Parts: sequence; structure tokens; C-alpha cells
Amino acid sequence: IAPANPLPIVFDVVSTNFLSYDGTSWATIPSMATSRRDNIGGANGAPNTSTVQGGGNNPPTTSIANTEEFNRSTNTITAAAWSAGGAAPGGLGGSALSGTKESAQQWGGDNGGGTPTWPTTSYSYNGSTWTSAGSIPSGHNSMGRGGSVSTAVLSMGHSQTSGATETWEGDGSSWSSGNALNTGRAFYGTGCGPQTAAVGVGGNTAAGAAPGKSNAHENYDGTNWTSKTVFPTTADWVGSVGTQTALMAFAGFPYNGNSWDGSSWTAAPSNSMNRP
Repeated sequence: IAPANPLPIVFDVVSTNFLSYDGTSWATIPSMATSRRDNIGGANGAPNTSTVQGGGNNPPTTSIANTEEFNRSTNTITAAAWSAGGAAPGGLGGSALSGTKESAQQWGGDNGGGTPTWPTTSYSYNGSTWTSAGSIPSGHNSMGRGGSVSTAVLSMGHSQTSGATETWEGDGSSWSSGNALNTGRAFYGTGCGPQTAAVGVGGNTAAGAAPGKSNAHENYDGTNWTSKTVFPTTADWVGSVGTQTALMAFAGFPYNGNSWDGSSWTAAPSNSMNRP
């Protein structure tokens, strides 16, 4: 029987490693074919039996354009494995990716190199091919994200300016601006839940790699953001998966895994990578 709640998958920095969390402990699962970093996975809100990865970086200058899909069945002994998906439209690091491997959307990011640029393009994925999904309002990377299907995604914050409060909603063909975050955060790198019931945790209160980590925790109802009980520690690049009442937030700098039940945070076990 497949798990009732979404369970997170976390991947290493510049590596092929992947881990799975079952609500109690972390376990190693099959590695990706291509090592990479700065790619935001599509597992938010979905079980850890199905996900997609596209793009990313292999520092110092290499951008990666390939797509890999992950499937795991609960009624077979055959080990899970990665298989090649449709090639991503471009090698972009720091882009946002939300949804499942059958219905996902990727947007923003940077093209790497010594003087990177930040394209405004976005693309939807149907399990085999990528198609244009309109342009985000401005070019940015390291956005937080939400949304469980390609026709209803959410982008929050980014890394190019300090105090970034932008919220954008995508419908698969165009983007519109939503109401701002209460706490602006660069290097948001987190977010989960559907477009009309999304969650954002942590981030960086300053642009670029400057210090100023946040513990802010906010919920989005499709119109407004509401501040909730803060994350137990300040951290950026916090990974998150789940819903507004059943949330797992993990990794970040430093590593700190916690679960949220709608009213309070509870410490969760660390993963073997002990990193974002």
C-alpha cells in the first residue's frame, strides 16, 4: 500500500546521492545518473514513489540540461531506479521546479558561467516533453515554490535583492503577481503545498550569499500570506514537503529537521548527508 502522506526525498550537493524519509528514519535510495546541484526537485506534495529532476549545475561552470525521472512501486521487489526523461529546455541552476513527473513546471534560474544571467522563461512537463509556459514577471533564481500540477504553481521570494517579497502564480501559460510575503527572503529555496494552500519556511534576509538567515514560517491561502509559529532555528535553503498541517522541513545551514502538525514543531531525525 502506498504511503498516505507525502514523504520527502533529499539529494546531496554536487552528487548523485538521494535519500528517502518514511516518517521515522532516512534511507538511501538509487542514485541519479548525473551529479548536480542547485536543482529544486519536483517531489513537494507528492509521495516519494514518483519525482522528476531537471537542469542544475556541476560547478564551477557546467550547466546541466538533462531530465531524470524516478519511480518506485510498493508491490514489487524490484529495486527503484532512475530513467531518462525528455531533455530539459536548457541547463539552468537555481531554477524552481514543482509538481510531479507527469505534470510539472520549471521557471527562472541562471545560466551559470562567470557572469550569469537570469532568464524569465518557464516550461511545463507532461512526463515526456517540455513546452513553453509563459514568462515570469522578472528574471530571478533561488525562488521558493509550491503547486502540485503544472497548471497551478506558486513562486515566492528570490536571491537577487534583499527583502524579496514577490509572489507569482502560474497557470501553465502565463504568470500573474499575488500578494507579498510578510517577511521578505532571498535564497528562499523552499516551499511546498498546492498553489492555494502553500507553505514557506526559512530563507535569507539579505541578497546573495550574505548572512542574515530567517526562521519565518508563512502559509498562503491563494490570496494572502499569514505568519505562523517560527521554524525552531534560523536557516536558509530549507527543504520542505507536505501540507500546512502535515509538514516536514529539513536540511538548511546548519542541518535541522523538524515536522509541523498545524500547531507546533517537533524535532525529526537527521539524515546521513547532514547537509542541504
